[in-house]
Amino acid sequence: MKSSIYFFWIYLFAVISVFGQDTTGLQLAADYPFATNADEQTGNYQPATTHNATYSGNAVYSNGIYQGSGNTNYCLIKTDDIQELLGDKFIIKLDVKIEENNKPIFVIGDSYRWLTVDIFNNELRVLTYETGNNYGQYNSGFTAQLNTWYSLAVVYEATTRKLEFYVNNVKMIDTTIPTELDRHNETALMNTHYGSGKTFKGYWKNLKIYGHLANFENILHHDIFKIYPNPTKNNLNISFTNKTGNTIQITDTHGKILINKTVNNDDKQNIDISGLTPGLYFVKYKIQNNIYIQKLLIE
Repeated sequence: MKSSIYFFWIYLFAVISVFGQDTTGLQLAADYPFATNADEQTGNYQPATTHNATYSGNAVYSNGIYQGSGNTNYCLIKTDDIQELLGDKFIIKLDVKIEENNKPIFVIGDSYRWLTVDIFNNELRVLTYETGNNYGQYNSGFTAQLNTWYSLAVVYEATTRKLEFYVNNVKMIDTTIPTELDRHNETALMNTHYGSGKTFKGYWKNLKIYGHLANFENILHHDIFKIYPNPTKNNLNISFTNKTGNTIQITDTHGKILINKTVNNDDKQNIDISGLTPGLYFVKYKIQNNIYIQKLLIE
């Protein structure tokens, strides 16, 4: 009897460990099945941008040819800008079948590639770009076989800087990174790493990204600038405590820039927003390489 109880608890612990990607408080922000097309299923975002991507076996195929190679048969698969990737917690899930070693599997960011999952010498790794111009490399210890399907997941919490990486629902990386991910407002996920000049070769399917726009509140800097009135209808006032910034942007929830204004050491800006329809927007204040965000509600 004691032996049965012992093995029950061992089994329960294993189940908790395997399915430990906690989505509490998160929503399914983006869902790209890539079964027969590049459409996004939740309606929150636009279809992925693709070039020479083909579909087979309910998955999308990336041929491994880099966009900058000069070969017109290059392949690009790039999602819409997923704003939830700027929140204080996100989860990325993707099923992959890898055909070539020493390639990226997926990358977030064009100019600032702040999160990459790749395969190097048959080992799956997570690469990061962190604040302070720091680069992180986190090895999973997992040796992947080519032409085999794997379910991958990355979990990140900004407030604790905790980074987790799962393969087939088994946690392979569980670490706290030294400084926060330096995300630079780049939120598209793609098959290409423009820094290394390499493109994933293999299949993707069932890309899901979990997050919550409300989580922005945990990383906002209301002391840097203030917006008022909020909610508002026709005009928005912005006052600056820190006047070293150079740009104010207003974007929709998909990251599309609707208003872009230059700031020149001003104490205050008044912006006409009468052309924007009622809804939720984000006001972004850029100071050098940092972006500070506040939510704006237009009535």
